[in-house]
Amino acid sequence: MIKQADIKDFKNIKKMFINFANSAPVDYLHNPKYDDDYIDQIFYGIVKKGVLLYAEQQGKPAGFFIAVPTPDLWLPHVPPVLREAAWWVEPEFRDGTIGGKLFMKYQQIAKDWKDKGLITGHTMTLMEQSPDIKLDKYGYKPIETIYYAE
Repeated sequence: MIKQADIKDFKNIKKMFINFANSAPVDYLHNPKYDDDYIDQIFYGIVKKGVLLYAEQQGKPAGFFIAVPTPDLWLPHVPPVLREAAWWVEPEFRDGTIGGKLFMKYQQIAKDWKDKGLITGHTMTLMEQSPDIKLDKYGYKPIETIYYAE
């Protein structure tokens, strides 16, 4: 089951978010100590204005997908870009369809918002350890590469 998250799902998403952070290729994200109230406020804001998808399978939290509309710093009059901020599937569910279903639900929402003029476009980010997903099949084109230095 995949749905737009609500307050009842925040606790499970926060637990999975720790797994997400611990899998990041940068050490400062590992073993995060989140302020629950702060994260809840972030999630409330995303639910109101963005995408916070929650997936369950076999009665267990299985994954989430987060995207936020981001205005252009230089062209604030242009509709925002919907930017993927986090996409996670719990390891035990990675051989299934949850990841693809989360992605396709995001695609559907982004297309709907674009058709309504709410966004200019939408993005996807693939991390170094991400599966080799051919995003060009879905209309994406590469526009930048991000490097990180400690």
